[in-house]
Amino acid sequence: MERQLKLSLSIVVGVLQSLIQIKDKEVIVDYESIWEQLIRSKYSRPD
Repeated sequence: MERQLKLSLSIVVGVLQSLIQIKDKEVIVDYESIWEQLIRSKYSRPD
């Protein structure tokens, strides 16, 4: 179980690293927009 977890984590890290290397600026922009959406959904809930 622990080996599978470490393996999947290393795969995810590898994919993230390759994504960041390929499109550095786009990834940063995506993270910013995701944070904005999270903040909006937290603080402006439509009743």
